Amino acid sequence: MIAAIFDVDGTLCANKMGPGIIKYATSRDKHLARLAYFWALFPKYISKRLGRISTQEYQTSVANALSFFLKGKDIQEGADLFEWVARHYLLPSKRENVLQRLNEHQKHGDLVMIVSGAFRPVVYEIAQEFGVNDFIATEVEAQQGFFTGCIIPPEVSGSVKVDKTLEYISSRSIDVFWASSYAYSDSLIDEPLFNMVGHPVAVHPDKKLKAEAKKRNWEIIER
Repeated sequence: MIAAIFDVDGTLCANKMGPGIIKYATSRDKHLARLAYFWALFPKYISKRLGRISTQEYQTSVANALSFFLKGKDIQEGADLFEWVARHYLLPSKRENVLQRLNEHQKHGDLVMIVSGAFRPVVYEIAQEFGVNDFIATEVEAQQGFFTGCIIPPEVSGSVKVDKTLEYISSRSIDVFWASSYAYSDSLIDEPLFNMVGHPVAVHPDKKLKAEAKKRNWEIIER
């Protein structure tokens, strides 16, 4: 079977989950939480710029910082946030050209998966909208009906996407022909996923991914 693996942030949707969560929080007078988020991330950002931590390590820090906006919320409050971010922030920015490719894979009977570092409840809403049954995403922690403000590691990015994808497919005894499979993403952080498939597709790529895609003759979708 051929697999087609899609990222969400910047790929299926132009917008990204993080700014959506911040927008939701600040619209509800959570400005201090917004300041705390940027304050917590600033040292990590500097470390990343200086090359002291990897992009994947930084992404994990971002996920942990974003999950703090959920701290103390009950399950319903969290569900309201997740639905708003998916339905009112991400989906209005869906990329029709990428969605067309997803639909083509579905028509061909390929295994279509969404594999994203975004939070699972948000990705669930996106997957439902696009008719995708198979998805992997970052889990957020809840205890006794309330969110703790932490993720359940690991954050799904970089090499973790490969590990989780292979684990998922193996658990379902699916035989995938990787040399004929596809991966769609906007960032070079997903290079391990690109390297796993025969058809990497750079979607509205950032500067680093665009340069690598041109160098390695990967397909680029920009319009």
